[in-house]
Amino acid sequence: KTVTVPVGGTGVVTFTNTRNTGSLRVQKSFSDADNLTAAQLQNLYKTLKFTVKDSDGKYVTAKSTSSAGVYTFSGSSTTPQYYTVNSNGAFRIDKAPTGSYAITETACDNKYTPAHATVTAKVTANATVTADYPNNRDTGTGRVTKALDNASALTADEKKDIYASIRFTVKTSDGKYVTATATASPGVYNYTGTSNTAQEYKINSNGVFRIDKMPTATYSLTETSCDDNYTPSVATKKFTVIANETTQVSYENTRDKGSLRVQKSFSDADSLTAAQLQSLYKSLKFTVKDSDGKYVTAKSTSSAGVYTFSGSSTTPQYYTVNSNGAFRIDKVPTG
Repeated sequence: KTVTVPVGGTGVVTFTNTRNTGSLRVQKSFSDADNLTAAQLQNLYKTLKFTVKDSDGKYVTAKSTSSAGVYTFSGSSTTPQYYTVNSNGAFRIDKAPTGSYAITETACDNKYTPAHATVTAKVTANATVTADYPNNRDTGTGRVTKALDNASALTADEKKDIYASIRFTVKTSDGKYVTATATASPGVYNYTGTSNTAQEYKINSNGVFRIDKMPTATYSLTETSCDDNYTPSVATKKFTVIANETTQVSYENTRDKGSLRVQKSFSDADSLTAAQLQSLYKSLKFTVKDSDGKYVTAKSTSSAGVYTFSGSSTTPQYYTVNSNGAFRIDKVPTG
């Protein structure tokens, strides 16, 4: 600039400095974005709110423009202003003075946690700086323990054989099957996603399987196969996975049972008196063995000739008949 100084006067020149400005752009991302539909992603974007603070700790204020997620810097305040993202998961503040800013997510879907409480960005003159703000999907572990109602009566080998026959599927609330990759540890899986095709899970030698890194949600557990002599206590069981926790689910199978009835007859019964027949009945004794060659044991009931199964033994138990020449053992395992 040039200035003219008059005789005996003062020449005045004014220099105006313009504050350097740039654009601050915030891009939202989700750790499980590849598993989300476009609609699910848009719903997540709608839950988001952010605040921006300058280096003095004051909230940045800005005016909305006609473009979604685009704002024009207007100043600072001690009162927060909340920014929302557009359909691409981003917002931008133009004409922001150069300097450092702190971006904080103040609202989001409760199934996600920001990877960082606050993200910082430095705006430079005549440039757009993009700050990535990732959110991680909250996850936990679903652990299923298989229980057998007659476990105490089984040998280790018998349990092993039963466990080997068991398979489970896990479904999400929208009816899709949970998929997971097996790890080097038997019965331990890592969640990978969902599918319309069923994946079956095996339990380990302790009757347990576990899926780690499951998104927090409610799931349905179904036993799809088991030893033919057992029936699940429930067809399907629901469980809820909580962030950073292990949800324990017990899934019991009941041993199938029936009644064994023995009826005694004599070839010359028509020639015997009732008293003779009763005398013969009183002379009778029976033993019952299972498929393993062990003697079946049972407890007497208040009804003559009626017993309730209790187990097996290498020592014989003797059964007597009632006045009709019969005895019955209830609650006998199928076989």
